[in-house]
Amino acid sequence: MIRAKNPFVFKTRLNLLEITGEKAKNLKDLMGLTESVPLSVVYFHTQHLLPFQQHLSPKSPNDFAYWIKKELHEEVLSEKIIALDLQRPLNAHDFKEKMIQLMKSHLASAEYREFNVSPSKEFNFIKAKAFIVPTGHKVYNLFEFYGALKEVSIDSIYLHLFGAETFSEKHENDFFYWLKNELKEKVLADSISRLDPFVFYATEGLRAQLIKLVNKRLRAIKKSEGAS
Repeated sequence: MIRAKNPFVFKTRLNLLEITGEKAKNLKDLMGLTESVPLSVVYFHTQHLLPFQQHLSPKSPNDFAYWIKKELHEEVLSEKIIALDLQRPLNAHDFKEKMIQLMKSHLASAEYREFNVSPSKEFNFIKAKAFIVPTGHKVYNLFEFYGALKEVSIDSIYLHLFGAETFSEKHENDFFYWLKNELKEKVLADSISRLDPFVFYATEGLRAQLIKLVNKRLRAIKKSEGAS
């Protein structure tokens, strides 16, 4: 079994939430403020709830889409925003740009009718300031990696699978990069890179699928070593 030169260090993310004071009472406000707020605000309102999705169904993990549907009654626009990311999570910059374009197109359409919500129903923009901290789990081979997956929090797993791309142009998640480059496990890395957080409404299902993929590869290694 290959031992990595550089270990995989499992980390997790802690979020400090800040109220920005910015509020939207209609779609024009929402679009304009979304253009001006930092990416950390877009992240909070679109991806921060995904690790806890099993507690939220049928609520959308996208706060923008949920508010647009529930308070503005714009169901078609809401569905288009949710549909932006069916294949994989977009980084925050791309998501922000695509969502703004959808809102602009809707505002310019004949179907749009301005509607102002009451002050108690306004959309409040919240910013998430992220702190990345180590979990204490450091692994050098696939067997140790397998064991750590059973012990670390779902927040740590989500961070390494999807969170690394949130504020960057990077398209390789942490697990993919380490498995491919340190352990030369390209096939396993490719399989893991195709996992979609939107499929696993129960987040422990995401952990289970990861463990299943790694365990399958470990059994194959054991079989090949036994045959040699």
